[in-house]
Order: sequence, then structure tokens, then C-alpha cells
Amino acid sequence: MTSEHEKYWSSSYEERQSFLKELYNKRDATDPYATSRDGDQRELEISAIRKVLLNVAPGYMVDLGCGNGYTLISVAVDLAGWRMEGVDLSDKLIDGANTILEGSRSALKSELSFQCGDAIMFVKDIPAGTADVILTERFLLNLPGKDLQHAVIADIHRALRPGGLLLMCEASKTGFTELNRLRAAVGLEITAETSADNISAIRFDDEEIERHASSIGFQLVAKEGFSLFFAISRVFYPAMISPEAPKFNSKANKLARKIQESLPLQPGIGSNVLWTLRKMD
Repeated sequence: MTSEHEKYWSSSYEERQSFLKELYNKRDATDPYATSRDGDQRELEISAIRKVLLNVAPGYMVDLGCGNGYTLISVAVDLAGWRMEGVDLSDKLIDGANTILEGSRSALKSELSFQCGDAIMFVKDIPAGTADVILTERFLLNLPGKDLQHAVIADIHRALRPGGLLLMCEASKTGFTELNRLRAAVGLEITAETSADNISAIRFDDEEIERHASSIGFQLVAKEGFSLFFAISRVFYPAMISPEAPKFNSKANKLARKIQESLPLQPGIGSNVLWTLRKMD
């Protein structure tokens, strides 16, 4: 563990939030992948989110912790008739979102806006039963405590209309553990749970978070993952080029993405999972 990691986890919730805000304010906010190093993985997530939304009647959608807005902008190009709103704590990322938005506005089919603010408080302020879809994409992963993760999911449930959807694109501890098992099996170093790149990560125990969601009135509609992509990009490719270090923008990653796009989205390997949860009537 790094001293930075120890400092982060010994600090208050407010200090952890401030740390993350400062961290993201240092990023190039107009880079589409400012909040995710692996562009191919990010595009797979966006594609999965888009496919869900294509089967949903247009309405009011909120992206909590939207970063620089790349996901909302990407889906708004294909989805008509929605009112989409993104909120993020980082003023620099929101500035980036608005810059990207202006450059993309002519291609958008839905109404889209961004605002800087505390997404935790934002969802609390949404009138009960008024949102049709709420998206979290690695937002819950980076909250400063497990209890807060649970509380925000409960606030999302209150804000959604009956039948509304929570699209929870977050991190699975189960998939992360299995990926490390495969890496170890081929002689690769296991990936640390926390590092300088993901100091704030709190991955979900799949069964536990699904029980919590069910207990507050959510029904699990679908659970999708990117197992083949992770098996190729994080196990096969690194093992083939070892001891050379793998790169996220490699041809292998791009091929892995193309293969995954042609096959069912199965969870189980890799931490990235899209849970689709419906608020029961």
C-alpha cells in the first residue's frame, strides 16, 4: 500500500471527495477517455448502455458522476426524445463536457445538459418518482464508503418512477477475483485491489449488492459483463508479450473489443459489469 492510499482511507468522507475532485481536475477534460484509461472497454460499456436504452420509451434520464459527459453525448447521438442531465463534482470535467457538447450538438437527437454539483445531494433533491432512468458508471465505485454506496442506491430508488431503471455500470469484486485467478494461472502478476490509478475503488460483492437492491424494491432485469474482452486484453495479450508491458491502445485490445461486440455480454471475468435494475411497481 502506498502512503497516499493510507492517507486517503484514513481521511474523512469529505476529504476523500475533495481528493477525487482534485484528481479529476488534473485530467484533460476534453479527452473522451478522461475518466477511463481503456478506451475500448469504455466503448463496450457505452454500447451496452445504448442497447438497453434503445428498448426504453424516452423520458428523463440522469447520469450521476457523469465526468466529461462522454457517455451521455455518445448515446444522445442515437436516442431521440430524451431529456438527459449529467452532474459531476469536478468543475473542470463539466467544463469539458460542455465543450464536447457544443462540438456535438448538431448530431444530437435528445436534449442534453450538464451541471457541476455533488451528485449525492443531487439525487436526494430529485422529486420522488420522477426519473425514468438513472445511470451510474463507476460513480458508486468511487464513493468514499460502502454505507454511502447503499444509501445512494436507496436514494436512486426513491427518485425513480415505478418501473424506472437503474443502469449500474460498476465494479464486481467477483469478476475482479476471477480475472486475477486467470492471470496467476498463466504466470502473470495479479492486479492489486487498489493502486495509484484506482485508490478509491470499492468493488461490489455481487451477491451482497444484488440482495441490497432487492431489499429496497429493485428487480434485477439483466446482468451483463465483458468476460471475453477481459480474458483477451488482460490475460492472453499480456501473457503473449511478457515481459513487455501491455498498452491499453494496443491492436490486441481493439481486436478483443470487436470479438466481444459480436458475442453475448457475459459477466464473470473482469470487474466491469452492467446491472439493469427495475424499480418494482
